[in-house]
Amino acid sequence: MERRQFEEALKFAIGKEQEAADAYGTASETVKREEAAHNLYTVLASNTNEAELRSFFEMLASEEAKHRLALEKEYDENVLSEN
Repeated sequence: MERRQFEEALKFAIGKEQEAADAYGTASETVKREEAAHNLYTVLASNTNEAELRSFFEMLASEEAKHRLALEKEYDENVLSEN
């Protein structure tokens, strides 16, 4: 992956993260955004031959997976327990 491609991909990913942070949505939509971000970073990691970039995108994908799990736990504990 060339530096320009990396910068464009990162700018896109940051923009998507900002959209997700700014948007109000249901728990399901939020989980879907986290999953989409995870998938994006996973694809970016698999499309680079540069170890440092791959590691960076893998770390971001891992963070998104943690976010999703935290959201699902919060939903289970607070929403499902009320029903």
